[in-house]
Amino acid sequence: MMSKKANARFLTCTAIVTFVGVAFESQATAQNDVADANNGGENSASSTPPASNLIVVTARKREESLVDVPLSISVVSGDQLDAFAIRDVQSAARLVPNVYLDEVTAGPRVSIRGLGNAQTGGVVDSSVGLGIDGVYFGRPRWLQAGLFDVEGIEVLRGPQSTYFGRNTTAGLINIRTRGPTDELSSYLNAGYDFELDNYQFEGAIGGPIHNDVGVRIAYRHGEGSGYLRVIETGEVTPDSNEDILRLTVAYEPAAGFDATYTFTYFDDFENGNSQEVGACGAAFLAALSAAGSAEDCQLNNRKAQDVAVPGGFLPREFFTHNQGWAHSLGINIPVGNLTLSSVTGYNRLETDWNSDGDWGALSFFAVNRPELYRQLSQELRLQSDASRPISFIVGGYYDHVRRRMNQDLDAGPPFGSFSLTRLLEINADSYAAFGEVTWMITPELSITAGGRYTDVSQDGRLTQEAGPLGNPTGIIGFIPDYDILDRIDTSDFSPSVTLQYSFDDVGQIYASYKEGFKSGGFDLDNSAGVGSFNYGDESAESYELGARFDLVDRSLLLSVALFRTNVTDLQVQSFTGTGPTAIILNAASARMQGGELELSYRPTSPFSGNLSFGYTDAEYRSFLLAPCTTGQIASGFCTIRPGAPAPTQDLSGQRLPLAPQFSASAELNYRYPIFDAYDLALGANVTHRSSVFLNIENDPLTRSGSLTLVDARIAFEPNGNSGFSAALIGRNIFNEQYMTGAVSLPFPNSFVYDVGLPRSIEAQVGFRF
Repeated sequence: MMSKKANARFLTCTAIVTFVGVAFESQATAQNDVADANNGGENSASSTPPASNLIVVTARKREESLVDVPLSISVVSGDQLDAFAIRDVQSAARLVPNVYLDEVTAGPRVSIRGLGNAQTGGVVDSSVGLGIDGVYFGRPRWLQAGLFDVEGIEVLRGPQSTYFGRNTTAGLINIRTRGPTDELSSYLNAGYDFELDNYQFEGAIGGPIHNDVGVRIAYRHGEGSGYLRVIETGEVTPDSNEDILRLTVAYEPAAGFDATYTFTYFDDFENGNSQEVGACGAAFLAALSAAGSAEDCQLNNRKAQDVAVPGGFLPREFFTHNQGWAHSLGINIPVGNLTLSSVTGYNRLETDWNSDGDWGALSFFAVNRPELYRQLSQELRLQSDASRPISFIVGGYYDHVRRRMNQDLDAGPPFGSFSLTRLLEINADSYAAFGEVTWMITPELSITAGGRYTDVSQDGRLTQEAGPLGNPTGIIGFIPDYDILDRIDTSDFSPSVTLQYSFDDVGQIYASYKEGFKSGGFDLDNSAGVGSFNYGDESAESYELGARFDLVDRSLLLSVALFRTNVTDLQVQSFTGTGPTAIILNAASARMQGGELELSYRPTSPFSGNLSFGYTDAEYRSFLLAPCTTGQIASGFCTIRPGAPAPTQDLSGQRLPLAPQFSASAELNYRYPIFDAYDLALGANVTHRSSVFLNIENDPLTRSGSLTLVDARIAFEPNGNSGFSAALIGRNIFNEQYMTGAVSLPFPNSFVYDVGLPRSIEAQVGFRF
């Protein structure tokens, strides 16, 4: 609940921005009336009705044609996701240039244009924001809620602070789910994967239940048995179970007024993990041999059995469990020539994972990290008609976050035979006022200027208890117990300006400058027990030049963008294997530059396709005291520098992690009518990325090589809105093996890797009406 002081601050902020908006509208209306009179009562800036195949996006908090939006944005439609049975954001991200997304035990890791977080502990906030149905979600684990019954995914590249606030220094992933339809409609779809022994079914039904009210209910369930075989037992891991439920209610009693409520629940449980040891140094091999381990130290979808630390207090099973609830309410109210919008969101996310720290028989240490995250947000904004010569948007935003995260640890004899429980509690309040004004200098030329002021206050409490193995509340001499407090107060103003020139509704060119920032946070892995345990803010400034054209009777969409982004105090996290905890720090600076090219062909003929290409040159501009892995230390590559507690390296001028230099995708679809109401549909897509470092230290053993994946489908489906369908879908059909994460072990040149999904062949049947 908001305090009286917080209520007063928020209401004052809202009153100010509303007053400014109304005053600005009075001035704008006077100028608009003059402009309308000069145009014979018709506004020369009015847009033509969109064509039937026009792509609509909400990147600027309103529905508008993609071709009109002056920023680098890619859209993956719900139809694309459905066609290739894409149910996770990681697979969808491969279709988008200059976007990288993978998953490790701690959760999803995502970067856009080379900027992101190669985190291994799930503590640091992502540099890529997440929006779902207009609400900002602060934890990237909501990306694991699955993709189903989705209208589309919008990926916005570059800082997005004006509209979406902090923690969007790299960009934003905006997911729009399907709402109620004007007429009763439903679908049911079931699939079975022959390769992975997985099955899933999902369905939705929706439509009007009253003249003014529509409802849609969607549900999905999936189960799987995994794809890594345990050498000692022959069992397959990880087996998984997933349930997602979504309810949407839309109320539209009058033109211009509408309200939409959405409730989402998801429960995702994975027993075991998708990690296997893939690199073993000499010392690790000797230790494995002495322990009688069956580990083969190869990436071959075979792994040794995980073993808990004997005598520890943690669970004996290794798992990952996510459970979340989310509510959102969006209301639009006409106020004269303006629209007042309110967006309220609340989400609660419970996550827990338990992992064997050496992923084998050595029982070095085990880690358990349960977390409870609660977020309440409220946004109010006032905006004018975007088609007028002068238009604007002003607004206020507030969110309150409560976060409770544990790090529970059992450490075996190599680390001193102890158990430890550490608790981080965070209470954070964020206030923001934002606004943007667009002046159409001529019917073709416009300039947009805006910005966002944000004030963030965070209180953190970190406690630790340690004792003999199995008893973290006991007494042990070499690890201190503590209870310490810390506070962060930070504020930022992030401006933006865009110059745009339009060509008679056919296309546009634009140039923009934007800034963004990500607030600092608290370090759960701090073990000193004294002083501050926080890390600082991250800030970015970005320059972009782009163009977008809808050509050949709106059947060919061409988008191109060039960019350069400079980042200061880049937040990074490292797990080097030198101890059972991670390191969080601010690297000095980084730079990303490159471009994107996209082509989308959507004719009325049987063929359609998409082609995209991205290039990113992303490097540390300065990172003098970068951490080192155990292998880098053993090789003498790293040195002791003044002020550094451990050997470090200079990574200045070196590549950033999760930043492939090249990315590309190509998709081709063909439909051939075989009966009056049915088509034969064929499709294939190819995605490619160049090599990428998976961690910040740039150890050669954490380099995942270039990767090309091919998916294909053949389907028998109706050419209208109803009927039966059947499909056969193959993903990664050439069974490429690849790594999506790397964790350094306490032995030189020894790593465990998260393994990407192998080939899958899924048969589907469905019905819709």
